[in-house]
Amino acid sequence: MHIKLLALDIDGTLVTTEKNIPAGNKTAIRKFMKNGGTVTIASGRPISGVKRYTEELGLNVGGGYIITYNGSRIFDARTGELLYEKNLTAEQSARIIDIAEKYNVPITTYKGDTAVTDNADDKYFYLEVNLNNLGLQRVPSLRKEVTYPVPKYLITGEPDYITETEKLFKKELGGVSVFRSEPYFLEITPLMVDKGTALMWL
Repeated sequence: MHIKLLALDIDGTLVTTEKNIPAGNKTAIRKFMKNGGTVTIASGRPISGVKRYTEELGLNVGGGYIITYNGSRIFDARTGELLYEKNLTAEQSARIIDIAEKYNVPITTYKGDTAVTDNADDKYFYLEVNLNNLGLQRVPSLRKEVTYPVPKYLITGEPDYITETEKLFKKELGGVSVFRSEPYFLEITPLMVDKGTALMWL
Protein backbone atom coordinates (compact mmCIF):
# COMPACT_ATOMS: atom_id res chain seq x y z
CA MET A 1 0.00 0.00 0.00
CA HIS A 2 1.36 3.41 -0.99
CA ILE A 3 1.24 5.83 1.95
CA LYS A 4 0.25 9.34 0.86
CA LEU A 5 -0.11 11.12 4.22
CA LEU A 6 2.17 10.91 7.24
CA ALA A 7 0.81 12.52 10.43
CA LEU A 8 3.24 13.09 13.28
CA ASP A 9 2.80 14.34 16.81
CA ILE A 10 5.76 16.25 18.22
CA ASP A 11 6.18 15.41 21.89
CA GLY A 12 6.74 11.73 22.51
CA THR A 13 6.78 10.90 18.78
CA LEU A 14 8.80 13.14 16.47
CA VAL A 15 11.30 14.49 18.99
CA THR A 16 13.51 13.10 21.73
CA THR A 17 13.22 14.04 25.40
CA GLU A 18 15.71 16.81 24.55
CA LYS A 19 13.12 18.11 22.02
CA ASN A 20 15.30 17.40 18.97
CA ILE A 21 14.42 15.43 15.83
CA PRO A 22 16.76 12.42 15.47
CA ALA A 23 18.81 12.53 12.27
CA GLY A 24 17.40 9.20 11.07
CA ASN A 25 13.82 10.41 11.45
CA LYS A 26 14.63 13.62 9.62
CA THR A 27 16.17 11.72 6.70
CA ALA A 28 13.25 9.29 6.44
CA ILE A 29 10.65 12.07 6.52
CA ARG A 30 12.44 14.10 3.86
CA LYS A 31 12.67 11.01 1.66
CA PHE A 32 8.94 10.42 2.11
CA MET A 33 8.24 14.00 1.00
CA LYS A 34 10.62 13.72 -1.96
CA ASN A 35 8.68 10.66 -3.11
CA GLY A 36 5.44 12.63 -3.17
CA GLY A 37 4.14 12.08 0.36
CA THR A 38 2.42 14.78 2.39
CA VAL A 39 3.52 15.38 5.98
CA THR A 40 1.22 16.79 8.65
CA ILE A 41 2.48 17.86 12.05
CA ALA A 42 -0.34 17.38 14.58
CA SER A 43 0.26 18.84 18.02
CA GLY A 44 -1.38 20.34 21.05
CA ARG A 45 1.15 23.16 20.83
CA PRO A 46 0.47 26.62 19.39
CA ILE A 47 1.95 27.45 15.98
CA SER A 48 4.95 29.19 17.56
CA GLY A 49 5.95 25.91 19.21
CA VAL A 50 5.76 23.98 15.95
CA LYS A 51 7.49 26.22 13.39
CA ARG A 52 11.00 25.17 14.34
CA TYR A 53 10.26 21.56 13.46
CA THR A 54 8.36 22.25 10.25
CA GLU A 55 11.29 24.34 9.04
CA GLU A 56 13.80 21.63 10.00
CA LEU A 57 11.83 19.13 7.95
CA GLY A 58 11.37 21.54 5.06
CA LEU A 59 7.57 21.72 5.18
CA ASN A 60 7.79 25.48 4.73
CA VAL A 61 9.31 24.76 1.30
CA GLY A 62 7.99 21.34 0.31
CA GLY A 63 4.49 21.85 1.66
CA GLY A 64 2.31 20.00 4.13
CA TYR A 65 -0.02 20.88 6.99
CA ILE A 66 0.22 21.93 10.62
CA ILE A 67 -2.48 21.03 13.14
CA THR A 68 -2.21 23.02 16.38
CA TYR A 69 -4.07 23.25 19.70
CA ASN A 70 -5.01 19.55 19.38
CA GLY A 71 -7.08 20.26 16.27
CA SER A 72 -8.44 23.77 16.85
CA ARG A 73 -6.31 25.20 14.03
CA ILE A 74 -5.06 23.86 10.69
CA PHE A 75 -2.43 25.77 8.70
CA ASP A 76 -0.86 25.38 5.28
CA ALA A 77 2.79 24.72 6.17
CA ARG A 78 4.18 26.45 3.09
CA THR A 79 2.12 29.64 3.06
CA GLY A 80 1.13 29.90 6.72
CA GLU A 81 -2.50 30.34 5.68
CA LEU A 82 -5.08 29.44 8.32
CA LEU A 83 -7.31 26.82 6.69
CA TYR A 84 -9.59 25.87 9.59
CA GLU A 85 -10.34 26.96 13.14
CA LYS A 86 -12.75 26.07 15.91
CA ASN A 87 -12.95 28.21 19.02
CA LEU A 88 -14.70 28.22 22.34
CA THR A 89 -17.86 30.33 22.29
CA ALA A 90 -18.00 33.61 24.19
CA GLU A 91 -20.42 31.99 26.65
CA GLN A 92 -18.12 29.03 27.24
CA SER A 93 -15.15 31.32 27.71
CA ALA A 94 -17.01 33.43 30.26
CA ARG A 95 -18.11 30.33 32.18
CA ILE A 96 -14.55 28.95 32.29
CA ILE A 97 -13.29 32.24 33.69
CA ASP A 98 -16.18 32.28 36.20
CA ILE A 99 -15.09 28.93 37.61
CA ALA A 100 -11.41 29.87 37.63
CA GLU A 101 -12.18 33.05 39.58
CA LYS A 102 -14.54 31.27 41.98
CA TYR A 103 -11.90 28.71 42.97
CA ASN A 104 -8.82 30.93 42.46
CA VAL A 105 -7.45 28.71 39.69
CA PRO A 106 -4.54 30.12 37.63
CA ILE A 107 -5.60 30.06 34.00
CA THR A 108 -4.07 31.00 30.66
CA THR A 109 -5.33 31.45 27.13
CA TYR A 110 -3.74 32.41 23.82
CA LYS A 111 -3.78 35.34 21.42
CA GLY A 112 -1.68 34.62 18.35
CA ASP A 113 1.80 33.71 19.57
CA THR A 114 1.19 35.12 23.05
CA ALA A 115 0.11 33.49 26.30
CA VAL A 116 -2.40 35.70 28.11
CA THR A 117 -3.05 35.42 31.85
CA ASP A 118 -3.92 37.45 34.91
CA ASN A 119 -2.64 35.06 37.57
CA ALA A 120 -0.59 32.08 36.27
CA ASP A 121 2.93 32.13 37.73
CA ASP A 122 4.15 28.57 38.42
CA LYS A 123 7.08 26.71 36.87
CA TYR A 124 4.83 24.71 34.54
CA PHE A 125 3.32 27.89 33.16
CA TYR A 126 6.81 29.14 32.29
CA LEU A 127 7.60 25.73 30.80
CA GLU A 128 4.66 26.21 28.42
CA VAL A 129 5.79 29.73 27.51
CA ASN A 130 9.44 28.82 26.96
CA LEU A 131 8.86 25.49 25.21
CA ASN A 132 6.61 27.13 22.65
CA ASN A 133 8.49 30.41 22.16
CA LEU A 134 5.44 32.34 23.32
CA GLY A 135 5.22 35.97 24.19
CA LEU A 136 3.69 36.71 27.59
CA GLN A 137 0.94 39.22 28.27
CA ARG A 138 -0.15 39.79 31.86
CA VAL A 139 -3.49 41.55 32.12
CA PRO A 140 -5.37 42.99 35.12
CA SER A 141 -8.46 40.93 34.29
CA LEU A 142 -8.71 37.98 31.93
CA ARG A 143 -12.47 38.47 31.87
CA LYS A 144 -12.14 42.01 30.49
CA GLU A 145 -9.28 41.05 28.16
CA VAL A 146 -10.83 38.11 26.35
CA THR A 147 -13.13 39.74 23.81
CA TYR A 148 -11.68 37.68 20.94
CA PRO A 149 -12.10 34.00 19.96
CA VAL A 150 -9.79 31.61 21.82
CA PRO A 151 -8.95 27.97 20.98
CA LYS A 152 -8.39 26.74 24.52
CA TYR A 153 -7.58 27.49 28.14
CA LEU A 154 -4.65 25.98 30.00
CA ILE A 155 -4.32 25.36 33.73
CA THR A 156 -0.87 24.50 35.07
CA GLY A 157 0.31 23.11 38.38
CA GLU A 158 1.60 20.13 40.30
CA PRO A 159 0.09 16.80 39.19
CA ASP A 160 -2.02 16.30 42.33
CA TYR A 161 -3.46 19.79 41.96
CA ILE A 162 -4.22 19.19 38.28
CA THR A 163 -6.00 15.92 39.11
CA GLU A 164 -8.30 17.66 41.59
CA THR A 165 -8.84 20.65 39.31
CA GLU A 166 -9.81 18.36 36.45
CA LYS A 167 -12.55 16.82 38.63
CA LEU A 168 -13.76 20.29 39.60
CA PHE A 169 -14.02 21.62 36.05
CA LYS A 170 -15.65 18.44 34.74
CA LYS A 171 -18.29 18.77 37.46
CA GLU A 172 -18.93 22.47 36.86
CA LEU A 173 -18.60 22.62 33.06
CA GLY A 174 -20.57 21.10 30.21
CA GLY A 175 -20.28 21.27 26.45
CA VAL A 176 -16.47 21.39 26.37
CA SER A 177 -13.59 18.93 26.62
CA VAL A 178 -11.54 18.94 29.84
CA PHE A 179 -8.44 16.75 29.82
CA ARG A 180 -4.83 16.42 30.98
CA SER A 181 -2.32 16.63 28.14
CA GLU A 182 0.51 16.22 30.66
CA PRO A 183 0.40 15.46 34.39
CA TYR A 184 0.94 19.20 34.99
CA PHE A 185 -1.25 20.58 32.14
CA LEU A 186 -5.06 20.69 32.14
CA GLU A 187 -6.65 21.83 28.87
CA ILE A 188 -10.16 23.04 28.11
CA THR A 189 -11.14 22.99 24.44
CA PRO A 190 -14.30 22.92 22.31
CA LEU A 191 -16.02 19.56 21.90
CA MET A 192 -15.08 17.51 18.84
CA VAL A 193 -11.65 19.09 18.70
CA ASP A 194 -8.90 16.52 18.42
CA LYS A 195 -6.11 15.59 16.05
CA GLY A 196 -8.07 12.75 14.46
CA THR A 197 -11.01 14.99 13.60
CA ALA A 198 -8.62 17.57 12.14
CA LEU A 199 -6.99 14.90 9.99
CA MET A 200 -10.41 13.84 8.72
CA TRP A 201 -11.02 17.47 7.70
CA LEU A 202 -7.85 17.34 5.61
